[in-house]
Amino acid sequence: MDTKKVNETLSKTDGDGATATNFVRAIVEDDLKSGRREGVVVRFPPEPNGYPHIGHAKSICLNFGLAADYDGVCHLRFDDTNPETEDIEYVNAIKRDIRWLGFDWGDKEFYASDYFEQLYEWAVELIKKGKAYVDDSSEKDIRAYRGSVTEPGRESPYRNRSVEENLDLFERMKNGEFPNGSRVLRARIDMAHPNMKMRDPLMYRIRHASHYRRGDAWCIYPFYDWAHGQSDAIENITHSICTLEFEVNRPLYDWYIEALGIDPRPRQYEFARLNVNYTITSKRKLLQLVKEGHVSGWDDPRMPTLSGLRRRGVTPEAIRTFCDRVGVTKVDSVIDIGLLEYSIRDDLNYKAPRVMCVLRPLKVTITNYPDAETEWLDAPYWPHDVPLEGSRKVPFSRTLFIERDDFMEDPPKRFHRLSPGREVRLRYGYIIKCEEVVKDENGEVVELRCTYDPETKSGGANADRKVKGTIHWVSAGHALTAEVRLYDRLFSAENPSEGVEDFKENLNPESMVVLKDSRIEPSVADDPADMRYQFTRLGYFWRDPEDSSPEALVFNRIVALRDTWAKIKTKKDGAKANGAAKKAKPAPEASGPPKAKQDPTKDLTDRQRARLAKYKETLSLSQKDALQLVGNPAVASYFEEAVAAHDNPKALANWIIHSLLPARKGTPMTALKVTPAGLAALVALIDDGTVSTRIAREVFAEMMQNGGDPKAIAEQKSQAVLADPETLAPIIDKLLADYPDKVDAYKGGKTGLLGFFVGQVMRATGGKAKPQLVKEMVEAKLG
Repeated sequence: MDTKKVNETLSKTDGDGATATNFVRAIVEDDLKSGRREGVVVRFPPEPNGYPHIGHAKSICLNFGLAADYDGVCHLRFDDTNPETEDIEYVNAIKRDIRWLGFDWGDKEFYASDYFEQLYEWAVELIKKGKAYVDDSSEKDIRAYRGSVTEPGRESPYRNRSVEENLDLFERMKNGEFPNGSRVLRARIDMAHPNMKMRDPLMYRIRHASHYRRGDAWCIYPFYDWAHGQSDAIENITHSICTLEFEVNRPLYDWYIEALGIDPRPRQYEFARLNVNYTITSKRKLLQLVKEGHVSGWDDPRMPTLSGLRRRGVTPEAIRTFCDRVGVTKVDSVIDIGLLEYSIRDDLNYKAPRVMCVLRPLKVTITNYPDAETEWLDAPYWPHDVPLEGSRKVPFSRTLFIERDDFMEDPPKRFHRLSPGREVRLRYGYIIKCEEVVKDENGEVVELRCTYDPETKSGGANADRKVKGTIHWVSAGHALTAEVRLYDRLFSAENPSEGVEDFKENLNPESMVVLKDSRIEPSVADDPADMRYQFTRLGYFWRDPEDSSPEALVFNRIVALRDTWAKIKTKKDGAKANGAAKKAKPAPEASGPPKAKQDPTKDLTDRQRARLAKYKETLSLSQKDALQLVGNPAVASYFEEAVAAHDNPKALANWIIHSLLPARKGTPMTALKVTPAGLAALVALIDDGTVSTRIAREVFAEMMQNGGDPKAIAEQKSQAVLADPETLAPIIDKLLADYPDKVDAYKGGKTGLLGFFVGQVMRATGGKAKPQLVKEMVEAKLG
């Protein structure tokens, strides 16, 4: 079956084969039929202040899909109006993710920052018309004067300045004569308007900050609401498709267009954003997870970012199909993450050949099998319900590995796998019987000694003999060792932010389980690196694109075979329903009030209580993190030594709790090769931008193994940020010599070229140079 064609059909048709419709498509079709529009020009307008996530995928698919289906064009426009949060890293990530989803914008790549001059001229025009004014009020006063939904606002004391004074002040704002936050430009609309967005909204603020594209050319920056609609107008956008939260902004966008007399005008239409349970899509909160080390980066496979989903192994076809199944409506709702997981499984079912991998190996010796013999058994890649062909040979020998979970010494009634005296079938192979259990000195099972029935293989006299259980296995002498990362939902609550002070309290501690000694059949050795597999009975997996190599295999679980979360929820809901169905009985009076939650601090010593108070009140740690540190005096002492060496207690606590403690595996804190000073030095390298969080984790792993100085380790790996002025100086000198015309233009007053020079140096160093240092050195050399 051609799954690509199936996905394309799903995205374009409904059940009877007609063109799929939703209210946005209906509007577009009506505009084209009526002649109100001659063509379709839409846009995807991200702010480059974070990586795109699953919520953005819906908007990407909708806008690029409209352009494709109606022979139109879709612009990619970066609404980059905030120099303090935006970065070229995010621009590149957004472009990479859109292409990965299967879309392209051709030569229609635009930036709101390219329109700064036009936006400024339009702002001057509004001032001249008496429709905008400079306000000296503080942010606090502006907020207080705005009023509320039940009370009208009050006019600013600066609202009635003359046109001449406003023009003068606004030009001086642009020229950098005033400090940050001292003045803003506001539209002059109606302070009593029922829509609070219309109560003299802010248009410009002063920010003496360098823009990643425009450098220091501007020190006033337009607010999103001022730039957004006008950018659509500049690009002749016909249909501005936004999410529902911008519905209240539409009257303001229209007011600006009408006040400027722009025609033809873009029309805005709103649809419901994509909300998924067990998921956070706030870029601010996602950035917090990255910065605080709760995840390894924006592309952590547990993240809802497109780069995270891609690294996990999810295909773009699965994402597009999911967005299509969600649909386009005007009603806000929360989509069950099970639909996303179903879409992923449905997509991989026809792409992922079946192979055998044992996650937690338990040795099995077939005592009646010849010692030096190996059989190669034929094993199909696909089950009977998948109309694809193909098979491979898997080795069978005297010594095997099975899943530790597939054996129980004292099994419950419905356990149909291996136990003493019982039989199971090995998939594609023989029936075996457990005859003896071997344990180590601690009483742990380390080996099963079994016998096999040689007539039970396919083609044998007893091939059809029935047993209740079939399990997977690998040959111990032939299997490849692999690290397997079992990823699960990042949060354990449907709404991670509900009912808690800090959404991070709902992080799922089992969201990543790493198994270092798994064994996989040898047939995968020569497969392409991007091959997805179904590990029999376990789930869908693929090689991690960053960490896996032929010498050290690392597999990520993409999705489990079954929705275990739904099973848990069904059991809970069923129990509630059964309880509700029973006749209600009044509780006996003696039962008393419900029990209060146990106080987690009740067993702490006075010393631990003092530390807890200090960590929470002075170091601003959460109670959860503080309790984990004070519970062990050695851990608390380690933490305090690290904080004494580098003053970032939150980051150090996160590294200790989430990285150091899981990795130490019982080693005494004083015997760890990562000393408190060493960990502090590593966090300092992250804080000053010398290394990224992802690289820091690699350095940390090296330190855990061998100790050492983190900066030296990073430099040995050639992963440290280039921050040596002597190394950068000749690179900058050559650059300036290569662009004499631009140097002259900069010295002639075009200071916006600073961003160009910085960008060229970053390109010449492969992105390793420290941007702030480059900026300072270029400025110095240009005088």
